Amino acid sequence: MIREQLRKQMQNAMKEKNDAVRDYAKVVLSEFSRYGKDIEDDEAVRIIKKLTKSEEENIEMSGKKDRGYLDFLQFYFPQQASEEEIKDWIMMNVDFSSLKNKMQAVGIVVKHFGTKADGKLISSIIQTF
Repeated sequence: MIREQLRKQMQNAMKEKNDAVRDYAKVVLSEFSRYGKDIEDDEAVRIIKKLTKSEEENIEMSGKKDRGYLDFLQFYFPQQASEEEIKDWIMMNVDFSSLKNKMQAVGIVVKHFGTKADGKLISSIIQTF
């Protein structure tokens, strides 16, 4: 579980006196606690994606150069599906003729790939069909 990995990483950082990693882990773990004690990995990834988006916006607005927290968060992302994998799955599993418009397929594809594919990427791929 991601939560356990974070706890172990925080403990190791405390032993090694790596304050930055310790603090990053604390922030993520405290965000998890807002959603309950027993969150699944899919929910943990969603939370981490929200934190990542917020940090990207913060970096963009402030112009800061330190990307340590962002790199820390991205370490916990699952392996992302490639554009080719998504296209192949769509071609094999989505019947566009049964949909009112092709963008309705986004929900089907997002449901299949979950946190392993970015919704914006899926939308842009579907627009090419």
